[in-house]
Amino acid sequence: MSASKRQRITDAVKTGFEAILTENGYNSDLGESVHEWRSRAFAESELPAAVLRDLGETAVAAVGVHEHSLTMEAEIVLSGHELPAEIRALIADVTACIGADVTWGGLAEATYPPDDEAIAIEQANRQIAGVRIRFVIEYTTEPFNPYE
Repeated sequence: MSASKRQRITDAVKTGFEAILTENGYNSDLGESVHEWRSRAFAESELPAAVLRDLGETAVAAVGVHEHSLTMEAEIVLSGHELPAEIRALIADVTACIGADVTWGGLAEATYPPDDEAIAIEQANRQIAGVRIRFVIEYTTEPFNPYE
């Protein structure tokens, strides 16, 4: 059986984030370290990094379709000496990535702009900072058919 539409959208989001590279016109090479649902600490060589999570979804029945709202979260982690400026540059990169194709290759109808929430973490006596960025992707499926 093929992957569900939610899985295909999640894959498209990961692929989009992996394209966040300076060679593609972004401020950073965040795309070199993109992970799904990672929970263990990062090595310095893995930073900056993004952890993607599909947090949850709501669906409502409409005429002939189910309309889904999928909440995605990107947790961006970095270390460095200019953390506030670097966080802002990464937020800009992620915002540009999300806006590059709000349909994620035609899988979705819309993507709502991100909300961000700054976080600060200390890991193993290192100064680590980051931000959580949430955005919502709307898509439709046939009733009770997560594949189409």
